[in-house]
Amino acid sequence: MEESVFVTGTDTGIGKTYVAVRIIQEMARRGLEVGVMKPYSAGEPMGQGALSEDAHALAEAAGRKPDSAINPDHQSMAAPPYARCLLGEEAPDPRDVIRRYRALAAGCDAMVVEGMGGCMVPILSDYYMADLARDMGLPAVIVSDNRVGAINQCIMSVRSCKERGVAVRGIILNMMHAQGGYGQDVLRGCITKTAGAAVIGTVQNGILSLNQSVAVPK
Repeated sequence: MEESVFVTGTDTGIGKTYVAVRIIQEMARRGLEVGVMKPYSAGEPMGQGALSEDAHALAEAAGRKPDSAINPDHQSMAAPPYARCLLGEEAPDPRDVIRRYRALAAGCDAMVVEGMGGCMVPILSDYYMADLARDMGLPAVIVSDNRVGAINQCIMSVRSCKERGVAVRGIILNMMHAQGGYGQDVLRGCITKTAGAAVIGTVQNGILSLNQSVAVPK
């Protein structure tokens, strides 16, 4: 499924869910049957089945039931999954998540998977979100904000993905900081020249604009 992507970020709280939802909607508009997944999540649980608000947003965009298959691992503690190990709790099981992913993907034309935080959030002491993307066989779309420091974060995120065997489809810039952040031209230019990945879209005033197809690559 060449259209499938793993949406990750340079940090948490930078618009990954918004971007993932828009990618899902674009895929659906093109007539694709889209499956979605939020493998790991954290925070105040909601509802039954999928306990993450993000998972509910992905499921709604894809016209899917927000069940536990979409969001198999949720914790109330706002911390990486690996933090549970430090507290003596049962360790996360990426193999189970990957089995669930493959079951979901079997009935779909494309999958959109949203990671938790950045690409190097630890699931286990030696297993990260980027490793999960690699083992799912998915390329990464990296979402970045525009605050000062974003260029460094983009460079590190792209390199971390590539070092762990994850292809990078491109970077989407979320221009969420009107004050104290980079302007779009400066940010786009610096990232294009230094990060080793293309800027494929921007979010400006809450609107995602793609300058090349993410859903169906040419």
